Parts: sequence; structure tokens; C-alpha cells
Amino acid sequence: MKLPITTFEEFRDALSGYRLPRVILTALELNLFTIIGKHTWLLADLAREMKVSERGLSILCRNLAMAGLLHKAGNHYRNSRLAATALNADE
Repeated sequence: MKLPITTFEEFRDALSGYRLPRVILTALELNLFTIIGKHTWLLADLAREMKVSERGLSILCRNLAMAGLLHKAGNHYRNSRLAATALNADE
């Protein structure tokens, strides 16, 4: 990243560099990978289980799927191999 930030594009790039780590940390703080475990979850059921907003969880899970940490099929999510082992506190 170039400093100082002098353009909107540089500002956007700086924020983008922070986004994925924050998404992963949020998932870890919520124990998302551990709760998902070895199961495939319908988003609504997962949100209910976690007692969180379905909309917020949807945004989080979509970002994790784009990063390859979750697999998405329709409105169902499951852990990737890495998430199921390295990020799951029960493994």
C-alpha cells in the first residue's frame, strides 16, 4: 500500500486489504467454523442456531465462500477442508 493515501482509489484499496482479515476474525469470534462442523447448514437454520441476524450471517458467509473457506450451494453452507480442520475448535 502506498502512503500517504491521496486518492479515493488508494483509500478503497486500503480498506479492501483490511476486509478479508476482518471477515475471518468475525467468523472466528462467532465460532462459525466450529458450529458448522461437518454439517451442511441452511442459512436460516444456522442463523437461528447462532442467534444472529440472518442478513448479517448471509453477508459473512458469502464473503467466506468467496475466500474459499466455506462452500455454498444455493442457500446452504458447509466448511471447506481447511475450515473444517484448522479453524474448527473441535478438531
